[in-house]
Amino acid sequence: MNTKILSIQGLRAIAALMIIFSHRGGYLPPLLNYELGANGVSIFIMLSGFVAYYSHNNDYSKVPSLKYTLQYTYKKIKKFYPLHFVTFVCVIPLEYLAVKLLLPEADLTCHLLEMAKRAAANLSLTHSFFPEQSYYFSYNQTSWYLSDTLFFCLLTPLIVYLICIIPKKLKKIGTVVNLIIFISCILIQLLIGLLLYNTEFAHAILYINPLYRIFDYIEGCIICFFFLKYKNKLNKAIINLLQIVSVCCFTVFVLSWKQFPVGLAYCVVYTIPTAFLLFSLAYDTGIISKILKIKVLQFLGEISFELFLIHLVVFRYFDVICNHLPPIHIAFHTIIPVCLAILVSAAIHFLPKQLLHTRHNS
Repeated sequence: MNTKILSIQGLRAIAALMIIFSHRGGYLPPLLNYELGANGVSIFIMLSGFVAYYSHNNDYSKVPSLKYTLQYTYKKIKKFYPLHFVTFVCVIPLEYLAVKLLLPEADLTCHLLEMAKRAAANLSLTHSFFPEQSYYFSYNQTSWYLSDTLFFCLLTPLIVYLICIIPKKLKKIGTVVNLIIFISCILIQLLIGLLLYNTEFAHAILYINPLYRIFDYIEGCIICFFFLKYKNKLNKAIINLLQIVSVCCFTVFVLSWKQFPVGLAYCVVYTIPTAFLLFSLAYDTGIISKILKIKVLQFLGEISFELFLIHLVVFRYFDVICNHLPPIHIAFHTIIPVCLAILVSAAIHFLPKQLLHTRHNS
């Protein structure tokens, strides 16, 4: 089993911070100039593919069976579904208010029926397939990512197998074939993006739909393939250069995202700088990697999943409560809910482990 890459953990923390501050951008006007959230999500999806391939240790020699695929998927679902269900229950009152606002003339029965339809899609983790915002952003709005994750998990054994087996079967040209697959994924994304970026379905397809985001996931897997292939072949000077250049490229893209049509800025234009960033930062010995290993980022990386999933729940309830309180300074509309989200996430992540540890030692 491969050891944990601490710089990747730090990168996960950065992605989480990009997302949560993006969702408070209305209270921090300078942040509105940059699409931090979409970039953060892109990092998360590619990271998921990278980690999935990394955990298989580049050694998958037989075609995955249906039984193994279902076992693998079930193992992953067990980790996130309980929290998904808890957040779902927590936001039922908010969802009712949203439905009532959307259908003001309807009666209670109609409201409950609409909520039930959304709930069925949400709880079955199929809601990101629906090209309608009231479905893919239903209940806990960030849960669309879990719908994508379920789809990725079902395909992961096959994806990993194909990436592993190509170099073994094709020998010398196998690595080139994987590179061609990587480039082909980007070109397919670009083609679909150019066709759809200016349509009403741009956000639903190019940002949400797992049939499109699977290309990001595959790219993350292939990045890990190349990382494992070359991780002992690059010296420290080259790694430092790669990390500095990749961070600069990614920063330039984030600062210039408004130069692209919104539909494309949400999808394919981030792929190359994000892929470059992920590949370079996977090397734990570089100068940027050392920064990502600081304790604060490691802590935030550890709770990043919980932070991603619950932060909007905290933000939405905070805003509802603030509507019934005297006005507070605009800065506190960001500082307080972000701190609350971090505290709640840490409690959710660490408290059950601590209780189990205490029970085990009692």
